[in-house]
Amino acid sequence: MQRLPIPATKSNLIRLRGELTFAKEGRDLLDEKREILIIEIMGMLEDAYRKRLAMEKELVEAYQAFAVAKVIMGTENVQRASLGIQAEAEIEIRDRSVMGVVVPVVQVKWTKTERPRYGFAGTTFALDNAAQLFSRCLELLVELAEIETTLWRLATELKKVQRRFNALDNILIPQYSETVKYIQYTLEEKEREVLFQLKRVKAKLTR
Repeated sequence: MQRLPIPATKSNLIRLRGELTFAKEGRDLLDEKREILIIEIMGMLEDAYRKRLAMEKELVEAYQAFAVAKVIMGTENVQRASLGIQAEAEIEIRDRSVMGVVVPVVQVKWTKTERPRYGFAGTTFALDNAAQLFSRCLELLVELAEIETTLWRLATELKKVQRRFNALDNILIPQYSETVKYIQYTLEEKEREVLFQLKRVKAKLTR
Protein backbone atom coordinates (compact mmCIF):
# COMPACT_ATOMS: atom_id res chain seq x y z
CA MET A 1 0.00 0.00 0.00
CA GLN A 2 1.46 3.35 -1.06
CA ARG A 3 1.91 5.77 1.83
CA LEU A 4 0.98 9.45 1.83
CA PRO A 5 3.65 11.79 0.43
CA ILE A 6 4.15 13.93 3.54
CA PRO A 7 7.25 14.79 5.61
CA ALA A 8 8.17 12.51 8.51
CA THR A 9 7.65 14.94 11.40
CA LYS A 10 6.24 14.55 14.89
CA SER A 11 3.41 16.98 14.15
CA ASN A 12 2.38 14.94 11.09
CA LEU A 13 2.61 11.74 13.13
CA ILE A 14 0.30 13.12 15.84
CA ARG A 15 -2.14 14.46 13.23
CA LEU A 16 -2.22 11.24 11.24
CA ARG A 17 -2.75 9.11 14.35
CA GLY A 18 -5.79 11.22 15.22
CA GLU A 19 -7.16 11.03 11.69
CA LEU A 20 -6.54 7.27 11.58
CA THR A 21 -8.46 6.78 14.82
CA PHE A 22 -11.31 8.91 13.45
CA ALA A 23 -11.33 6.93 10.19
CA LYS A 24 -11.51 3.61 12.05
CA GLU A 25 -14.42 4.87 14.16
CA GLY A 26 -16.16 6.01 10.97
CA ARG A 27 -15.60 2.61 9.38
CA ASP A 28 -17.08 0.86 12.42
CA LEU A 29 -20.15 3.13 12.34
CA LEU A 30 -20.60 2.48 8.63
CA ASP A 31 -20.30 -1.25 9.25
CA GLU A 32 -22.98 -1.05 11.93
CA LYS A 33 -25.26 0.99 9.65
CA ARG A 34 -24.68 -1.48 6.82
CA GLU A 35 -25.72 -4.40 9.01
CA ILE A 36 -28.89 -2.63 10.18
CA LEU A 37 -29.83 -1.68 6.61
CA ILE A 38 -29.38 -5.28 5.47
CA ILE A 39 -31.60 -6.50 8.31
CA GLU A 40 -34.27 -3.89 7.42
CA ILE A 41 -34.18 -4.80 3.73
CA MET A 42 -34.30 -8.55 4.33
CA GLY A 43 -37.21 -8.10 6.72
CA MET A 44 -39.19 -6.08 4.16
CA LEU A 45 -38.51 -8.24 1.10
CA GLU A 46 -40.86 -11.03 2.23
CA ASP A 47 -43.57 -8.49 3.05
CA ALA A 48 -43.20 -6.85 -0.36
CA TYR A 49 -43.41 -10.26 -2.06
CA ARG A 50 -46.60 -11.16 -0.19
CA LYS A 51 -48.21 -7.79 -0.93
CA ARG A 52 -47.41 -8.05 -4.63
CA LEU A 53 -48.92 -11.54 -4.84
CA ALA A 54 -52.03 -10.33 -2.99
CA MET A 55 -52.43 -7.32 -5.27
CA GLU A 56 -52.01 -9.39 -8.44
CA LYS A 57 -54.60 -11.89 -7.15
CA GLU A 58 -57.05 -9.09 -6.30
CA LEU A 59 -56.53 -7.47 -9.71
CA VAL A 60 -57.29 -10.73 -11.52
CA GLU A 61 -60.49 -11.16 -9.49
CA ALA A 62 -61.48 -7.52 -10.01
CA TYR A 63 -61.04 -7.69 -13.80
CA GLN A 64 -62.95 -10.97 -13.92
CA ALA A 65 -65.82 -9.43 -11.92
CA PHE A 66 -65.74 -6.37 -14.18
CA ALA A 67 -65.90 -8.57 -17.29
CA VAL A 68 -68.94 -10.37 -15.85
CA ALA A 69 -70.63 -7.02 -15.11
CA LYS A 70 -70.07 -5.86 -18.71
CA VAL A 71 -71.58 -9.09 -20.05
CA ILE A 72 -74.65 -8.79 -17.81
CA MET A 73 -75.20 -5.03 -18.05
CA GLY A 74 -73.57 -4.11 -21.34
CA THR A 75 -70.66 -1.74 -21.83
CA GLU A 76 -72.82 1.38 -22.15
CA ASN A 77 -74.64 0.77 -18.87
CA VAL A 78 -71.34 0.19 -17.08
CA GLN A 79 -69.98 3.46 -18.47
CA ARG A 80 -73.19 5.26 -17.47
CA ALA A 81 -72.88 3.93 -13.91
CA SER A 82 -69.25 5.07 -13.71
CA LEU A 83 -70.28 8.64 -14.58
CA GLY A 84 -72.41 8.73 -11.46
CA ILE A 85 -69.52 8.01 -9.08
CA GLN A 86 -68.96 11.01 -6.82
CA ALA A 87 -66.32 9.75 -4.41
CA GLU A 88 -62.65 10.56 -4.81
CA ALA A 89 -59.70 8.93 -3.10
CA GLU A 90 -56.97 11.16 -1.69
CA ILE A 91 -53.43 9.88 -1.30
CA GLU A 92 -51.57 11.31 1.69
CA ILE A 93 -47.77 11.00 1.70
CA ARG A 94 -45.66 11.68 4.79
CA ASP A 95 -42.01 11.03 5.53
CA ARG A 96 -40.29 8.94 8.15
CA SER A 97 -36.63 8.15 8.74
CA VAL A 98 -34.96 4.74 8.76
CA MET A 99 -31.28 5.02 9.74
CA GLY A 100 -31.21 8.55 8.34
CA VAL A 101 -32.92 7.53 5.09
CA VAL A 102 -36.15 9.40 4.34
CA VAL A 103 -38.85 6.92 3.25
CA PRO A 104 -42.54 7.51 2.48
CA VAL A 105 -45.60 6.67 4.53
CA VAL A 106 -48.51 6.51 2.07
CA GLN A 107 -52.17 6.36 3.04
CA VAL A 108 -55.43 6.28 1.08
CA LYS A 109 -57.91 8.73 2.58
CA TRP A 110 -61.53 8.12 1.76
CA THR A 111 -64.74 7.14 3.49
CA LYS A 112 -65.09 3.40 3.45
CA THR A 113 -68.56 2.08 2.79
CA GLU A 114 -70.16 -1.18 1.69
CA ARG A 115 -72.69 0.78 -0.39
CA PRO A 116 -71.90 1.35 -4.07
CA ARG A 117 -70.63 4.82 -4.95
CA TYR A 118 -73.10 5.10 -7.84
CA GLY A 119 -76.85 4.88 -8.27
CA PHE A 120 -78.70 1.56 -8.05
CA ALA A 121 -80.67 2.12 -11.25
CA GLY A 122 -79.59 -0.25 -14.00
CA THR A 123 -76.76 -1.82 -12.01
CA THR A 124 -76.21 -5.35 -10.74
CA PHE A 125 -74.42 -7.15 -7.93
CA ALA A 126 -71.64 -8.08 -10.40
CA LEU A 127 -70.77 -4.39 -10.80
CA ASP A 128 -70.92 -3.84 -7.04
CA ASN A 129 -68.52 -6.73 -6.55
CA ALA A 130 -66.12 -5.41 -9.18
CA ALA A 131 -66.16 -1.92 -7.65
CA GLN A 132 -65.34 -3.26 -4.18
CA LEU A 133 -62.53 -5.41 -5.54
CA PHE A 134 -60.99 -2.47 -7.41
CA SER A 135 -61.22 -0.35 -4.24
CA ARG A 136 -59.29 -3.01 -2.38
CA CYS A 137 -56.76 -3.14 -5.22
CA LEU A 138 -56.12 0.59 -4.81
CA GLU A 139 -55.33 0.14 -1.13
CA LEU A 140 -53.02 -2.78 -1.84
CA LEU A 141 -51.33 -0.83 -4.64
CA VAL A 142 -50.62 2.07 -2.27
CA GLU A 143 -49.21 -0.31 0.36
CA LEU A 144 -47.02 -1.98 -2.26
CA ALA A 145 -45.82 1.38 -3.62
CA GLU A 146 -44.84 2.43 -0.10
CA ILE A 147 -42.85 -0.70 0.70
CA GLU A 148 -41.17 -0.95 -2.72
CA THR A 149 -40.16 2.72 -2.66
CA THR A 150 -38.79 2.20 0.85
CA LEU A 151 -36.84 -0.86 -0.31
CA TRP A 152 -35.41 1.04 -3.27
CA ARG A 153 -34.26 3.94 -1.10
CA LEU A 154 -32.76 1.65 1.54
CA ALA A 155 -30.95 -0.36 -1.14
CA THR A 156 -29.59 2.87 -2.67
CA GLU A 157 -28.35 3.98 0.75
CA LEU A 158 -26.82 0.55 1.34
CA LYS A 159 -24.79 0.90 -1.87
CA LYS A 160 -23.52 4.31 -0.74
CA VAL A 161 -22.61 2.98 2.71
CA GLN A 162 -20.83 -0.02 1.15
CA ARG A 163 -18.78 2.24 -1.15
CA ARG A 164 -17.74 4.47 1.76
CA PHE A 165 -16.92 1.46 3.91
CA ASN A 166 -14.78 -0.06 1.14
CA ALA A 167 -12.97 3.23 0.57
CA LEU A 168 -12.10 3.50 4.26
CA ASP A 169 -11.30 -0.16 4.84
CA ASN A 170 -9.38 -0.86 1.64
CA ILE A 171 -7.74 2.46 0.77
CA LEU A 172 -7.70 5.24 3.36
CA ILE A 173 -7.09 3.27 6.57
CA PRO A 174 -4.30 1.04 5.10
CA GLN A 175 -2.70 4.13 3.54
CA TYR A 176 -2.78 6.06 6.79
CA SER A 177 -1.55 3.03 8.76
CA GLU A 178 1.40 2.57 6.40
CA THR A 179 2.24 6.27 6.60
CA VAL A 180 2.08 6.28 10.41
CA LYS A 181 4.39 3.25 10.56
CA TYR A 182 6.82 4.86 8.13
CA ILE A 183 6.92 8.19 10.00
CA GLN A 184 7.26 6.44 13.35
CA TYR A 185 10.10 4.26 12.03
CA THR A 186 11.85 7.26 10.43
CA LEU A 187 11.63 9.32 13.62
CA GLU A 188 12.92 6.43 15.73
CA GLU A 189 15.85 6.01 13.32
CA LYS A 190 16.62 9.72 13.60
CA GLU A 191 16.49 9.50 17.41
CA ARG A 192 18.85 6.52 17.40
CA GLU A 193 21.19 8.38 15.10
CA VAL A 194 21.16 11.43 17.39
CA LEU A 195 21.82 9.24 20.44
CA PHE A 196 24.67 7.53 18.62
CA GLN A 197 26.20 10.89 17.72
CA LEU A 198 25.83 12.11 21.31
CA LYS A 199 27.56 8.97 22.60
CA ARG A 200 30.45 9.53 20.16
CA VAL A 201 30.76 13.17 21.25
CA LYS A 202 30.68 12.11 24.89
CA ALA A 203 33.30 9.43 24.28
CA LYS A 204 35.60 11.95 22.60
CA LEU A 205 35.15 14.42 25.43
CA THR A 206 35.93 11.69 27.96
CA ARG A 207 39.20 10.83 26.22
